[in-house]
Amino acid sequence: MAICYVGVLSPILGIAQSGPQLVADKYAYLGCIPWAIAFGFGWMWLVRKQSENADGVKHFALPSAIAIIIVGGLSVLTWKQSTHWKDSYTLWAHSVEVEPECAIAQMNLGLLEKQRGSVDVAITHYEAARRIDPNNAALLANLSLALREKLPDTPKPSDYDKLIDLHKQAIAIQPHLPDLYFAMGNTLVEAGKYDEALAAFRQCVQERKSAGQIAHPKYHRALGTLYMKLRQWDNASIEYETALKLETNLDPNGMGVINALDRLGTIREAQGRRKEAAAYFRRLLEIDPDNGPALTWLSNHGE
Repeated sequence: MAICYVGVLSPILGIAQSGPQLVADKYAYLGCIPWAIAFGFGWMWLVRKQSENADGVKHFALPSAIAIIIVGGLSVLTWKQSTHWKDSYTLWAHSVEVEPECAIAQMNLGLLEKQRGSVDVAITHYEAARRIDPNNAALLANLSLALREKLPDTPKPSDYDKLIDLHKQAIAIQPHLPDLYFAMGNTLVEAGKYDEALAAFRQCVQERKSAGQIAHPKYHRALGTLYMKLRQWDNASIEYETALKLETNLDPNGMGVINALDRLGTIREAQGRRKEAAAYFRRLLEIDPDNGPALTWLSNHGE
């Protein structure tokens, strides 16, 4: 019996890990079941004991009072604890308050602060998490993205050096995570380092391929968009054709398909292949009949 009880307590005590957390209090209900059973039997025993009076009358007052006090107290404690689970922000804010040296709690609170628009506060939490766990790749990437929002309105290329360095540190820790290259590629584009950005986006595709995973359209969209910026139309066409196929498999009528068709129409026009451009815009209108840019292009070109 004791061994079984230790088994149900193991996730709560941290003996059996069920994720990155040290302990999992969400499994506390397992360890509470024996106590609920014990309380029920104890209450029944007390009722029987009270009923064994000389007058033969059953007395429930004392057992009932004890039960009300215990259940009432537990109800108050449960209500108090539930306030910490109101939403994700409340949960992680409470976690940081209770254990400020928890890197996961600091990072997650930083993510939520950034979503709320409090970038400075988010950076404070990211830096705290970094001090605790300097080898967390996701944390370094998120810190870089937050710092990017603090750049001046007209940043110099050198302003991006710290951000790019954080991305490189993250990749050094987890060199086979495609999204780390993707995040760095976007920062490199903003910094005007297009050749390095192309290499980062290509690495995204390569990492997915090496892992035996289906290519993700956002990587090809990023490559296609950058090639368009560089006016390398043939390469841009290849990437957006690939993105179109992948997006069609995901959702034939989704925004990804609409975006790819619009870009391919623009690319064909830049290549001087107007009929093909018109065909792409017509396909786009089959999905989105009220698409303004496509309607305007076809009207202006007499199509």
